[in-house]
Amino acid sequence: MSQQALASIIERASMDEAYRLELQRAPDAALQGYDLTADERTALLNRDVARLESLGVDPRITKQAIYIDPPGMGPFAPGQPG
Repeated sequence: MSQQALASIIERASMDEAYRLELQRAPDAALQGYDLTADERTALLNRDVARLESLGVDPRITKQAIYIDPPGMGPFAPGQPG
């Protein structure tokens, strides 16, 4: 298990739009080189904050995971019910 890798990916995705888009479009490529378990990978790609926290990722970091949607997509995009 790599709490540090998960935190690093979330932080990078929250600050780097190109990486954020790569996570959406090509997650295998985006996560290459990170040593993640299948459970960690699933929690990350599903933005499962509760699971990420149970895996040991700091809650301040996991809160960023819900905001890593590409522009124009996700629950806060224009035209989405809210």
